[in-house]
Amino acid sequence: IFSENNGCQLCLSRRRVHPLLGACIDFGKIIRMRRRLKDAYTSERDFYRRYHRHGLNVALHAVAVPCEWASFLVVSYLVASWLPLVLAAVAGAYYVLLLPPWESRLGVVAAAAQLAMACGVRAWAEALQSACLVFGSAGLVYVGSWVVQVGVGHALVEGNKPGMVEQLTVNSVVLSPLLAWDVELFCSS
Repeated sequence: IFSENNGCQLCLSRRRVHPLLGACIDFGKIIRMRRRLKDAYTSERDFYRRYHRHGLNVALHAVAVPCEWASFLVVSYLVASWLPLVLAAVAGAYYVLLLPPWESRLGVVAAAAQLAMACGVRAWAEALQSACLVFGSAGLVYVGSWVVQVGVGHALVEGNKPGMVEQLTVNSVVLSPLLAWDVELFCSS
């Protein structure tokens, strides 16, 4: 089925055949998709940067956004004990796809942090041993992180409204921990 020149005779294309998968892979399509994702990340980062100019606000977000995400993960544990790990793994894989190791260490570090958070929220949930306590503590952490971000960071420090008021997407929510840890934002603040 596969010719020696590494082309596929089933679809008669010049695509490369992946040696392990044994299937045609359109690498051009993959490269274009990754470029679109990278452009979307750059756009999100530029948007984020417009609302986070002061170094103190950036630092507050670097701590509060992961706390907010962890509170979401711990509530997802109440749905299914494996769910935080799956959500963290998907987010981490997305981060590495956006920022591969040969471009930036941030993608790998943020992916590892996601997995560490998933393990941490499992311990958090198991230590409390009560759905009410888990949900209540997650709510306190979530509200507390929003108070720090919006009340202190945006209202007092920046004097502006949060960017998510204008542009709230699934992508911006999933990318928020990555954006909060983006060192370029610290350096530009």
